[in-house]
Formats: sequence, C-alpha cells, structure tokens
Amino acid sequence: MPWEFLKSAHADWVADGQISLVATYVRRSIPEHPDVGSVYDLAERPEQRSVVGLFLSSDEMGQPIAMPPDVPADRVQLVRNAFQSMIHDPEFLADASRRNLDLLPAGAEQLEKIVAQSFDVSPAAIEIGRKYYKQ
Repeated sequence: MPWEFLKSAHADWVADGQISLVATYVRRSIPEHPDVGSVYDLAERPEQRSVVGLFLSSDEMGQPIAMPPDVPADRVQLVRNAFQSMIHDPEFLADASRRNLDLLPAGAEQLEKIVAQSFDVSPAAIEIGRKYYKQ
C-alpha cells in the first residue's frame, strides 16, 4: 500500500511496530523513513531497472490527470494552471494537513519524463517482464 495512504489511515501500525517498512516501490525516499530503500536500488543492471519500471512506473505517477493527445494546448495549460493553483491554495493545504496527507505534486514535465522512461524499454526487458508477469 502506498506510504501516503498508510500514513494517513494506519500510522499506528508503523509506530506500534505492527508492521515494518521493507522497501518502497517508487524511486523517492520516505522523508520520515529515509533508511527504507527502493526496489529500484536492488536492481544491479539497467535492464533490471527497466523491468522494475515496467511494473511500477504507474506507482511513480500517483494519481495523474491525463488528457487525450488532441486536446488543444491552451486547454491543457488551463488545467495545469488550475492544478498549480489548487496545490498552493491555503484551504486545500489545510485540509490535506488535517487528514495527515502528504502532498507530492509533480509537474507536467516530471510526469512526461516518467511516461517516456516507461516506454523506453528494450525488447529483452519486455520479454523478462512477460516471464515474471505470467508467474
């Protein structure tokens, strides 16, 4: 389960030692638990990181807002601006804080980079991914 949800809904599980955090499925560390490594760190070769990315890149994106490719650029920019306004709105931030939610908003450029990395996979890595997906 994502750390952000675990922290919000079940923070006591970690605090009481009911569960231990072993690894994250995203590249970034958990600020409260910097000692918990990422499964990406376990990959020894670029091909292994590519296979991990095949399975986990959607976790890197969280809950993105997506649009079809033919949406006019001005409308895309309007939604991006509205999102930026929302994540800086004091009422929104206060509500997130009351709910003990971590906000980790990514910009469009960062999300586009994650998507590009997800599709930049060698045929060999895809075959390895297929092997493990079938198991």
